[in-house]
Amino acid sequence: MAEHYESEAFIYNQVPVRIFNHSFDGTDIFTSLHWHRNVEFNLTTEGRIKMNIDGKNMQLLPGDWCIVNSGELHSNHWIEPTDHFGGICVQISKSFLDRWIGEGVRFDLPGNQAASDRIKTDP
Repeated sequence: MAEHYESEAFIYNQVPVRIFNHSFDGTDIFTSLHWHRNVEFNLTTEGRIKMNIDGKNMQLLPGDWCIVNSGELHSNHWIEPTDHFGGICVQISKSFLDRWIGEGVRFDLPGNQAASDRIKTDP
């Protein structure tokens, strides 16, 4: 599994967070299978994308979000070669989270649909 490791560098070390604003079209919507120590929160804002997280495939549409915990193998891919995808990815340093909320914490989406909808619409 070492060949899938992606090293992340928080180069500014002031805030242990990286934010990406993604916009990709067609076959450029692709990230190969990898893992890293940080925790990743992904929100789809436009189009659609297929995500694979720890062997589970899901299709994300605008307003959908997912969480990739530390050490989880994940990738993403276009669904149709004519697709467009826009989204925001927030990566938070695992060592920061360990110090802030304790070691061994894992994040998950709420199983309650109403709670998930509320998270999507709260300002």
